[in-house]
Amino acid sequence: MSGKDVYKCTVCGYLYDESKESIPFIQLPQTWVCPICGVSKSEFCQVKIPASSKLGIPSKQNLKNIVIVGSGFAGTNLAMEIVAKSADSQITLVTKDKEWFYSRPLLTRAFYDGELKKNMYISRLSDLANEQLKIRAATQVTKLDPLLKNLTLENNGQVTNLAYDKLILATGSDAFIPPSLRAFKEYFKTLNNLENYAELLDIKNQQKLRLAIIGGGLIGCELASEFNKMRDEVDLFHITHRLIENVLSEEKSQKLAGVFKQIGVNLHLDHSVKEIKKTKHGYQIDSVDRFFDVVLVAAGFIPRTELARQSGIICNRGIVVNEYMETSIKDIYAVGDVAEIQNKTYAFLPPIHDQINWLSDFFAGKGNGSFVQKDYPVKVKIHDFEI
Repeated sequence: MSGKDVYKCTVCGYLYDESKESIPFIQLPQTWVCPICGVSKSEFCQVKIPASSKLGIPSKQNLKNIVIVGSGFAGTNLAMEIVAKSADSQITLVTKDKEWFYSRPLLTRAFYDGELKKNMYISRLSDLANEQLKIRAATQVTKLDPLLKNLTLENNGQVTNLAYDKLILATGSDAFIPPSLRAFKEYFKTLNNLENYAELLDIKNQQKLRLAIIGGGLIGCELASEFNKMRDEVDLFHITHRLIENVLSEEKSQKLAGVFKQIGVNLHLDHSVKEIKKTKHGYQIDSVDRFFDVVLVAAGFIPRTELARQSGIICNRGIVVNEYMETSIKDIYAVGDVAEIQNKTYAFLPPIHDQINWLSDFFAGKGNGSFVQKDYPVKVKIHDFEI
């Protein structure tokens, strides 16, 4: 044992890096659990992080055919930045989305603010296309062949192939569902895309809600604030004793709890939800003597790594990249909340902005040095609460 090994939670992907911790993993007590999803040590496995490879700045003649998979904030903005900086590059953006480009982080704050709701539809995907940028909408990537540098695509039953010189994976993330709740998926909702948002907004527009939110992290607390502001009845369940514990100090967590109690949000802290039941009165969580119209799970995110894993690309929680945003396979890169940079993934806009700016410069032959991800203070946007 080197004393600097890395262990990964096989349930949620959390990494225990011994080089950053004071106790080697094997010396942790048997009662220790994953700080993210709460599973025991037995659910962890040892992983190897690939060494960085030194790469030269790519020459423009090799950038004629860049394919980006994913039309979220990272993929779409990167495509537009490369077009703006590299006039001789040809970009193809492949996406499962059918029509709209929008910023997913805005979803949690798009219910109460009428102007924000109007601005959810930032642009039609078709409006972004030009001579340099082609959009393949409503298209699923079913296979990636790194050896042939080829993607197999499926659109409305039709299968086609798409070759690339450079490939960028911007596949985003899904809502993380704790293992204990997966058997109850028909009883709860998530907020991870525009369809989820539209469904929840439609329910909200029909009635005053009795809403249960499972997850007292940043997303869950923002949602609790939004719906409380709209005079809905909100109960917030969280697995630990304090809110947004990965961002806020103990003092600030207590202050936020005080604000929520004052405005009428019912807090259920240190509560690991085990069961959701459907009754004639509404949904019930465990034995809590309250009933709900909607149960919303907001327990974090999990990067979409399936395509990368199936193609032999090294993944931990996210797709592992080196200091040039390149994966373990040459000419394939990752960006956005799916990219794992020095054992961390980033779901917020400022660090993803940095990735977009650096990688677009890199592909345009304008980059200097390797990429270093800066840390940003996380903005907590909750009504009547300031850090």
